[in-house]
Amino acid sequence: FSSPGAIEIASGATFQKSGGFTNSGTIGGTGTVDVGTDYTLTNTGTLRPGASSGDTTGTLSITGNLSNSGSVNTELGGTTSGDYDVLTVSGAATLGGTLNVTETNGFLTSKNNTFTVLTAGTKTGNFSTFNYPEDVAFNTDASGAKNLILTAGAISTHWNTDASGNWATAANWSRGIPTASIDNVVISRSSADPTVTISSGSYTVSAFTCDDSLSITGGALTVNGTSTINNLSLSGGTLAGSGDVSLAGANTWSGGTIGVGYGGSGSVTLLSGNSLSLSGSGVKYLDGGKLIIADGGAAEWTGGNLTP
Repeated sequence: FSSPGAIEIASGATFQKSGGFTNSGTIGGTGTVDVGTDYTLTNTGTLRPGASSGDTTGTLSITGNLSNSGSVNTELGGTTSGDYDVLTVSGAATLGGTLNVTETNGFLTSKNNTFTVLTAGTKTGNFSTFNYPEDVAFNTDASGAKNLILTAGAISTHWNTDASGNWATAANWSRGIPTASIDNVVISRSSADPTVTISSGSYTVSAFTCDDSLSITGGALTVNGTSTINNLSLSGGTLAGSGDVSLAGANTWSGGTIGVGYGGSGSVTLLSGNSLSLSGSGVKYLDGGKLIIADGGAAEWTGGNLTP
């Protein structure tokens, strides 16, 4: 018996085909597929735990064995039981094929979140291909005899519009306004050169890459990891932190404070072949920070005072 179509199994319901069969279509839902304890469901199609509408996360159960060379689609809607999809197999699960992981219901994975997405009586092998949400790196633990556990590792957020805008607008970012828990913050649009502006508020990031343009007119940006900023315009506010920050492109400093390196580690370095203009009548504060002009970098002072 082979099923090339779609089978949807509601909660509490059972689709029974003793002796096993091959699924080349789609089996989804929150019920049970029963092929018999000594038989195997061979999946060359798609298994989709969770309902097709409404609350779409849940558990799809298989009574019997599973041999997978197709796809398993898993949604993450939270970290507690019932908020993410689980595939359970009462017998032996032989894994291969593809695991597709997506986020749903506005849930955004955080670093170190864990999800047990598959349980089995026994388990051999692992998925051959993993497709994860953009900006999330998962560590996959398939070493256990029964479970497959996903643990979120590095988390990134990207500026997701070609338009210029304010750092504090959550919709401008792929995963909301960057926080200290985000490992990598990236502003890099291949088809545009937007300017991202910090005008107020206080923000802390780890590694930061800006290939476009950053304007700080107020507030504070604390950078605590190795970072590169292209086309920095600092006219107010503060650039601080303990990271090693490289400046590329055409940079201007007409006001505000550079405090990167205050108290020890970290510095701001103008890279070779790039420029920094200290201009305007405003006072520029080097508040315990370290500003390094690399050999081949061009710094021009045309106005204002520099106060250490």
